[in-house]
Amino acid sequence: MIAGKLTGVCHCITTVRVPLIFYAALALCPTWASANTIDQILVVNRAIDCGIDYFCAPIIGLAFSFSSARDGYQVLHYTNMSGVKWYSLILTEVDEPAIDITCTSNLFACQIVPYGNHGARIILRAFGNLPGVAAGKSFEIGFGCKGDCLSWPDVPFTAVANGAVPEPATAPVLLLGVAALIAGKRFRLSVLDDA
Repeated sequence: MIAGKLTGVCHCITTVRVPLIFYAALALCPTWASANTIDQILVVNRAIDCGIDYFCAPIIGLAFSFSSARDGYQVLHYTNMSGVKWYSLILTEVDEPAIDITCTSNLFACQIVPYGNHGARIILRAFGNLPGVAAGKSFEIGFGCKGDCLSWPDVPFTAVANGAVPEPATAPVLLLGVAALIAGKRFRLSVLDDA
């Protein structure tokens, strides 16, 4: 009886479960598959010297656009003049692959997801101790580089504050579905054994 159960479980694992679990784990950890030596760094931080050391361009609405430049490290300065606090900021570009971008911020948590064929969406969300950008406060977007790159290329970005944050990667949902399949199979096997 136990040998029959084991054979059924092993057959099930080798024919269906292992590939599904393997691909689910691979989808959850896309950085395992990359050995990248180029890193375009994007930094979104507070700008504390607006009007003193540099000019901060006012952003009146919740959407704006900007571009990186081909001149090494670059910092753009802005002030949130929209009248509302920004809890999220979504930056979208279609020229640099997501795998080549690293993001840091002292205002938001960063998540980088692929967008289109060669682009990326940088999703910035405020939570916990990360405050976002309050109305009337200034922030900066910096472009840096490490590894085999010399500078960011000329990349146009669109930015939307407080927009609908795209759904996270579907890998967790896939993993949940695989877990449900395994649980269902175990339940059916236990019902058959009890009969």
